[in-house]
Amino acid sequence: MESPNSDLSPLIDAAQKSDYLSILTNLQYARRTNSNGQSALMLCAVKSCVEGAVVLANNEAKMTDISGNTALMYAVKSNCMPIVKLLLPFEQNMVNNNGETALQVATRYSSNHQIISLLEQVEIARPPFQQLLEEVV
Repeated sequence: MESPNSDLSPLIDAAQKSDYLSILTNLQYARRTNSNGQSALMLCAVKSCVEGAVVLANNEAKMTDISGNTALMYAVKSNCMPIVKLLLPFEQNMVNNNGETALQVATRYSSNHQIISLLEQVEIARPPFQQLLEEVV
């Protein structure tokens, strides 16, 4: 019997291969992860598979891997602006286990200044009380 968190999930396999048609036909496996806690959406972000990310966003956004990274953070690291724009409304205020936001991940890993600029605009737009709350927690 396949465990809920199996590397053998057909959806995880499809995402690793950027196989859009297989992603579509295996959506029943959504929210399963590989041994690193990565969802199919995260793998689509790594591979810059925009079509797959669009299909998976509603089901798998806001998930985190074992390090607390989100699909948005993976998209930032991959310099994939279309997926960053797609996931920003879902994951803009999330932080990983190191306390980093997507903007902080971008400044450390991304060479794409447009992504950094977009994330900076979103950071600035956050209400001050929300920023303060995040710093306290």
